[in-house]
Amino acid sequence: MIQCRNGQSQSEREQSKPKGRFTGQHLKTLRPDIYRRAVELSAEPREQVPYDHICRLLRVSEHTLKAIEKTESLSIAEGKERLLAKAWRLANKPLIASKIKLTARTSRRPQSRLG
Repeated sequence: MIQCRNGQSQSEREQSKPKGRFTGQHLKTLRPDIYRRAVELSAEPREQVPYDHICRLLRVSEHTLKAIEKTESLSIAEGKERLLAKAWRLANKPLIASKIKLTARTSRRPQSRLG
């Protein structure tokens, strides 16, 4: 094992270094509101909100945005599920309302008596 000047071995020093330049950690500490917004916008469908629009809006690089997406993948997936559930509820709302109206009409109709 090779010892460095500060007493750490080379493997310990490599483990303490961040992997790569674009990790989003700097953004998370200095501008947490921008970081949260990046996570929220990453949950949106790419057809509606492309990477370059998010980068321009939040003034971050595309590499930083992709690094944030990678680290926050679970919360982004949860956000996508919430958006999908909301869209499903909104799409089915008129259908449910029309079913309620239809059942109300049929229940008011007088029954014909045979006999």
